[in-house]
Amino acid sequence: MFKAYLSFLLCLAGFASLAEAATPCVSTAGDLQNELAIWSTMSSGDMTIRLVQGTYALTLQNYYDATGKATLSILGGYTANCTGRFV
Repeated sequence: MFKAYLSFLLCLAGFASLAEAATPCVSTAGDLQNELAIWSTMSSGDMTIRLVQGTYALTLQNYYDATGKATLSILGGYTANCTGRFV
């Protein structure tokens, strides 16, 4: 019985890692492009990208071809290191 329970918990732990939410704090255009590339391949879950106040010049190559199934939210107005937010 204990072995079956342990196997069940290990199985759940494996699935939990696939569906975790990601909330990176971004302060450069390169970091934003990297996070978008990560999001585009996520198999499930949610990603909320928090943008530090500023201007981000992006090249949107390959983002139209996202193969993942995760949801994406982009929130702006954050102060340095995303410690506060002014919208």
